[in-house]
Amino acid sequence: MPKYPGNFHGHPPITDEIFAILHAQGIAKGQVDPSLPLLSGLPGCPKYFRSGKNFINFDRGYFHHFLQDGSGESTHWRIVYNYMWHDHLGDFPDDRMKESKVPILDWQSGDKIAICAPDPYHCEIFGLNANRWIEKTSAEIRKYSDRPIVLNHRKVNPVREIYKDLHCVVTFHSNCWLHALMIGVPVITTCKHRKIGSIDQIENPPRDRSFIQNMFYKQWTMAQFESGQAWEEFCQLSKNSPANLIEDRCEYVYHE
Repeated sequence: MPKYPGNFHGHPPITDEIFAILHAQGIAKGQVDPSLPLLSGLPGCPKYFRSGKNFINFDRGYFHHFLQDGSGESTHWRIVYNYMWHDHLGDFPDDRMKESKVPILDWQSGDKIAICAPDPYHCEIFGLNANRWIEKTSAEIRKYSDRPIVLNHRKVNPVREIYKDLHCVVTFHSNCWLHALMIGVPVITTCKHRKIGSIDQIENPPRDRSFIQNMFYKQWTMAQFESGQAWEEFCQLSKNSPANLIEDRCEYVYHE
């Protein structure tokens, strides 16, 4: 089995198994350079993302909080070319979303605005200053709303604990936007590769969840990896997503 660079970020042994499957399928079809790095999780991504080198990133699926096996581990996994996550674009059917039976709640009516801060790994990848982003985002929100603002982080005031009183979630790109939409909270994102709405819409944020079904077509089960279905769909997504163009992602890195 090839040796893969990057930090495995606490992923279970299934990581090695899926990597071996992807490597074998890609080489057999002439679609992968044997030296192409396969990374697991975010820690190994920054140096590749910012250098402009090609890589494939592997991580848990987008709904891993809801889709788990008996041990509490994710039943779905994502693979992305030259990026950390997929965008939300596309026009996929809703069959996989319905089959998952993941609960999608009615729209909520709250008062607070939650600002979801980017994680340190994301800040390193994008050259982003988290405190500066929070300050700028808060100031921009204050131009259009006097609602109370609560700072949200993955480990501090997680969305799933405060959603009952939320009017809207504002984030750079964090997957909390998916969680928020599923529990009925509108979202606004500022990352250009996951752009949803804009700050000037904060009092009347878009209430659109149609693209949730797209994300179910951007994650796969172990059986789908083994059959080759995941690899085929991954290759098609990599062709169509503008976020995976090296020139685009290199231009996007910035400092504040």
